[in-house]
Amino acid sequence: MINISSGKLVIGNGFDLYCGLKTKYEDFFNYEKKIYDQCRRFLDDTLNAGSYRMVSDRQIKNLKLHLENRETFDSHECTFWNLYFYLRNIKENRLWCDIEREILNGLTDENSIINAAINVINSFLENNEIIMEIDESFVLAKYYLLDNKKINQIINKEDYYRYLLKEIKRYELKFGEYVNKQLIENEDEYIRMAETIFYKLNKNNTILSLDSFNYTKIEDIGDKILDFKIDLVKHINGDCFNPIFGIDSSLLNEIDEKFIFTKSNRRLELLIDNKLIFDQNDLLFYDLVIFGHSLNVQDYNYFFPLLDTMDLYDITKHSKIVLLYYVYDKEKEYEIRTCLINSLSKMLDAYEDYNGQTHKKRLLDKLIMQGRLLVIDIKKIK
Repeated sequence: MINISSGKLVIGNGFDLYCGLKTKYEDFFNYEKKIYDQCRRFLDDTLNAGSYRMVSDRQIKNLKLHLENRETFDSHECTFWNLYFYLRNIKENRLWCDIEREILNGLTDENSIINAAINVINSFLENNEIIMEIDESFVLAKYYLLDNKKINQIINKEDYYRYLLKEIKRYELKFGEYVNKQLIENEDEYIRMAETIFYKLNKNNTILSLDSFNYTKIEDIGDKILDFKIDLVKHINGDCFNPIFGIDSSLLNEIDEKFIFTKSNRRLELLIDNKLIFDQNDLLFYDLVIFGHSLNVQDYNYFFPLLDTMDLYDITKHSKIVLLYYVYDKEKEYEIRTCLINSLSKMLDAYEDYNGQTHKKRLLDKLIMQGRLLVIDIKKIK
């Protein structure tokens, strides 16, 4: 058992995976195979038109009716983002993708197919025809026009990105439904494995609060989990009924049309709707315990305020960071540990930039030497 004082426990998807849920992006993509088959047929219908094509208003309307009648395109199930992820997957020769990373790349890269598609859309709306080489941006533009057939004038970037946000929200709800289904179908195994974790971490009620990056509502079955006993539970990115995907707010300024996709903005929406509640007591912790989180850049805006609270630069403080992991494949043990250490190092390096430190790379060494940083395989905790 490790010595934790007034701890805050932060869990990521690794926690749910450890507890037996299939909640990786890859699992969700496999679950949605039927929808990606629709995307393939939609793409085939487009490519079969030839290298170049003129698309008239009449053809757009006929194509919409044609696809609906053939049941190759279900706008209730398929979203703009399903199609975008599919296009990215076949381009990279893979079956799944990191959803938030692809959202980030698609929105912030000015040359991405998402940002190129608006020019194709406006070309059609302005001239009532499109004459161009059929590429991935053409496919996305075609989807948009089919899904917005009542639009008859050119669109601006703000309207376009608001449409993409609406489509992300539809996609998020599908992901949330999938996660909730996983918990319901595997509840007994989830409880059994969760108990092994909380026995090691919270047998003496040393965990005061739990921040979850997962959409599973662990608090709903908390009374069934021995040693859970945590009253303050919040879902940083929403729960299975209000899930959010987003990008790091430091990459965009507030006047950018794409700022609505940042996690800061998305969480603010949850706060306004009373679907996410922050309590001042959330910051009343001493030790920070992290399990199953990749420490990716999209979540730095969450971790940095917590690190501020811990006064990591004050040598008189003794609060510590406990980073827990588990080896899910013995042959990949070195890779798993190296990846985790690299992620931790990158986050602390970015934190030093955030604090305007001139002597970089010192914080990690300082925490190690002061015994304020522990990296432990959870299965080795008694």
